[in-house]
Formats: sequence, C-alpha cells, structure tokens
Amino acid sequence: MATWHTPSTARAEWRDAPEDDVLASFLVAARHQCEAFGETRLVVDPTAIPEDYRIAHLMQTRAIFQAQSTATNPEGEYEVGGQSVRVYPMDWQVKSLLRPARGVPGLG
Repeated sequence: MATWHTPSTARAEWRDAPEDDVLASFLVAARHQCEAFGETRLVVDPTAIPEDYRIAHLMQTRAIFQAQSTATNPEGEYEVGGQSVRVYPMDWQVKSLLRPARGVPGLG
C-alpha cells in the first residue's frame, strides 16, 4: 500500500512542479477530488491507499495545475499555434484509476 503524495514526493516524479506552497494546495484539492470520486477502499485504512490512487492523485494534481495555468483564457482552453485543447476537470484516465471498469460475465 502507498500513501498520498506530499510536495517532496510529487516533485520527485514531476520535474516542472510549481513551488512547494502552491504544489501543496493543488495536492490537497486533487486528494479531495480523488477521495470523493474513488471507491470505498479507503474506508479500511485511510493512511494506506492503493498504488493506483497514488498515481491518480499526481495525475489530477497536474491536471488542476494545467487548468489553473490556462485560466486566462475565458473558454478554458489552451491555445498553441491556433490549435485549442479543452481542459477537463477530471480526465477519464484518472477516473479509471479510481474506479476501474469491471468485466461483465457473459454467456458465450
């Protein structure tokens, strides 16, 4: 089992992370979102989380930072060379780490 990211552990995996005080606030926001969206596996021991939650935590932190960095655009889009990329609140990859798809038994 893993633990939630701290500024130092996040920085070890994210070279371009913002300053520690800013990073800490993004980590808290991302953790709250991951806990709210995630399954109830955390109820057993909230200090030891599954590794996929830890990965999702850092991915969501980066997504929040990216969304905040593009906040000057009222459309919520990031533009480069005339191309726009819409930034979504929680990426499907983060969601799938928090709530993995279950196979449906079938008859075959």
